[in-house]
Amino acid sequence: MKETKNQNKVTLKKGYIYMFKDGEDDIMARCSAWSGMEEIYFNDDLVSKKRNLGITSHHQFNVNNHNYKMTFQVKSLLRGCIVCTVNKDSNLIGSEEKTYYESNVGKLSWYLLLFLGLGIIVGYLAGYGAGVFLK
Repeated sequence: MKETKNQNKVTLKKGYIYMFKDGEDDIMARCSAWSGMEEIYFNDDLVSKKRNLGITSHHQFNVNNHNYKMTFQVKSLLRGCIVCTVNKDSNLIGSEEKTYYESNVGKLSWYLLLFLGLGIIVGYLAGYGAGVFLK
């Protein structure tokens, strides 16, 4: 396969990379974390490509008289967690979950609350200052 180095690491540049094995065949999916473009490769041949900005995406393709279905499901928008499953003729080949933010979600939530609080304070002070200045 083309992509083998750091396939477990999700980055903005490389996106999400999923690798599955079906006997001797390799199935690779690359999903852009930036643009939403999804590409499915079967033994290095592009078999499906589309842009998706939704929560769920499905790709169906036929190779060697077998029907494949690959599904991407966003499990957590906050952490960037996406689950990819592959079925061959309605039988599960594999499932893999990748997360963009590996850090503690509690810590991320704390930062979001902090920035929200600072925004409220700055907004109040700007409004109060504009009211005093315009009188």
